[in-house]
Amino acid sequence: LNMDSFPYLANNPSPEATKQFLSYCGSAEGQVLFNAEKGSIPPRSDADVSSLNTFQQDQFEDFNAADNQPPSVQHGLAVSPGVSTNIGSAFSGFLEEYDAAATADALINAFN
Repeated sequence: LNMDSFPYLANNPSPEATKQFLSYCGSAEGQVLFNAEKGSIPPRSDADVSSLNTFQQDQFEDFNAADNQPPSVQHGLAVSPGVSTNIGSAFSGFLEEYDAAATADALINAFN
């Protein structure tokens, strides 16, 4: 599970416009439009996803029917920072050597 975020900066030169933008981003309509372009699904359960493609509609239905969502390894939510670094190093090594066996070993060792 991954989420997009839109931060509100402390030294914001246009606070009212930013608040209006963030409010729209958080609306069901804004989330549908954003996710349609991104190819993902809106996290709001009240979003009308009928304009999204069939795959996105199926994913939206599955997401809302799930009891829980697993955290993401890629975004550092499911592993410690050290393990995440080791995983990144394993894939970097693959891009240098293209050695699948060595990469598999490095990925296994990333968790040790």
